[in-house]
Amino acid sequence: MSIIVEPKIKIRRREITLVGFLNVVIGLILLGTLLLPWINVSLTATAPSYRSGVIYGDLRLTGNGFGGLRIIGRMDYQYGVGEQMMTSILFNIAYYYLSPLPLAIGIVSFIGALLTILSGLADGGVLKIRIFSEKKDLMGIIGSSLAVLGGVIYGLLVNMFSLGQASALAITIPERGINLILEYSTVGEFKVAIFKAYTALAVLKQAGVSLKYSYYVAPGLLLWALLSAILLTLNVHYPLLTRKYRLRTAWKLRIDSAIMTFVMMLYPIAGFVKLSGTTGTVGVFFLFLKVTTTFGESISRAITIDIYALVALIMLVLVVFLTIFAATKTAPGILMRAEEFIRFDLPPDELARRSKLLPVYISYVSRIKLLVGFLWLIALVTLFGFLLKTLLPLHLSLAKFETGFLWVEPFTVIAIGIATFGLLTHLVYLD
Repeated sequence: MSIIVEPKIKIRRREITLVGFLNVVIGLILLGTLLLPWINVSLTATAPSYRSGVIYGDLRLTGNGFGGLRIIGRMDYQYGVGEQMMTSILFNIAYYYLSPLPLAIGIVSFIGALLTILSGLADGGVLKIRIFSEKKDLMGIIGSSLAVLGGVIYGLLVNMFSLGQASALAITIPERGINLILEYSTVGEFKVAIFKAYTALAVLKQAGVSLKYSYYVAPGLLLWALLSAILLTLNVHYPLLTRKYRLRTAWKLRIDSAIMTFVMMLYPIAGFVKLSGTTGTVGVFFLFLKVTTTFGESISRAITIDIYALVALIMLVLVVFLTIFAATKTAPGILMRAEEFIRFDLPPDELARRSKLLPVYISYVSRIKLLVGFLWLIALVTLFGFLLKTLLPLHLSLAKFETGFLWVEPFTVIAIGIATFGLLTHLVYLD
């Protein structure tokens, strides 16, 4: 059996494995990421300064990983009186609130990042506590899992986060026939309110007003998702795939790619807002589910399953299961592990026996590789099917009637990119 040597880094007089070092560095970055914006919903209006009958300003909701929410904005209306330009304030708001639900989620995320840091410090011998040294691998896996879990729950429940109290924001421009009341008490309702404002103020585009809205995930949550996914992959890669299952590099890369793709699909991969009469709907796609929340006289929620995303996720799970099963539970799987099958120090009879088995084992592993590659291909095709068969028709229907807006989050692009890499590992010789 070959000896596996993990890469190590020497810092002063201490040696730390690469995973331990990355656990500390990425964990520290994650702690700082909790203070960055995780929510960013906005409406911005701009107009030439010489125009009359225009508005300018913005309305914005931001929130960090600990649930600190802020609604801030001001919008002015510019009109002409004779040869002079006059300005009136439509609204001026600044509101801050610490929301309990994202605060609790943020604490879970904080604990996850802290555990990965402690795991890395124990690896480098900085923490000379016996239980930490013995359980450092487990701490790394639990910590990175909690970090992923915290970010995923935050993204999933973000539309339910309370803004503290029911609020109403009035935008009134009598000469333009605009008399708008925006009501909101949750992040989801605020998203609907932003699109209501955009729709009502769209009549001012004729006067030269440019209106832009934004619903995309904020940099903080995007960075957290990427780094926590990398942490989880690293803490699975070395303790399990390298030391326990002893897989060869190519097979580890395929499992790493499946884990990363799966984690990206746990986060909101797309969202939409839709207006229908007096009601407004906000929706989010994650995993294989479409979760919609409708705000009106009462709040209702609905969950539907998307078959394309479901098939893609099943394929990713099968990639991991089939690879580990074939490598550890079947005799030919020895060729998938970092072990020498043909050794010249073997007895002559055993060497002859293995020489005869080698072509059979190679053929078996080739079929496994082909099957896993086919699973990757199905996963990638169904991901594109999700875009073309699920998201595109919804986008076209919202755009056609101008009743809403659909956006695709960066997580989708990242998931497709990693899935493509996973497929390419079968086309390039890495074994």
